[in-house]
Amino acid sequence: MAFVVFALTNLFFIEKQSLNYYTFVVGALFYIVSFIVLSFYHLKNENLNYFTTNQYLLQTTPVVFFIGLTFIYAFRDSDMRNIIVYNNIDLYTFIAVIVNIIYYTLLNVYFFKERKQHA
Repeated sequence: MAFVVFALTNLFFIEKQSLNYYTFVVGALFYIVSFIVLSFYHLKNENLNYFTTNQYLLQTTPVVFFIGLTFIYAFRDSDMRNIIVYNNIDLYTFIAVIVNIIYYTLLNVYFFKERKQHA
């Protein structure tokens, strides 16, 4: 509930209609912290089978996405996103492509394992 209030406050009063950097970064931070807390909870209870379940794989997938795109959106300097990393590939494209490849690969592995489990 607190995040929704923050997001709406950010949308209407702080960053208004532009790209909501703060909302993305705070939401990503909230998700990653809750993911770490949940992982440590299962680790503390020695529930190691949890880390091989499809549920854990599905929860891990957004972490890669959030960490990667937070590298881009955490810095409001749009010129930094245009830095050429290699050939004509800028930093935004470089990070976005890598993050999306990992993100969708993990999602496809989840779908494959889930389909195989229910077949």
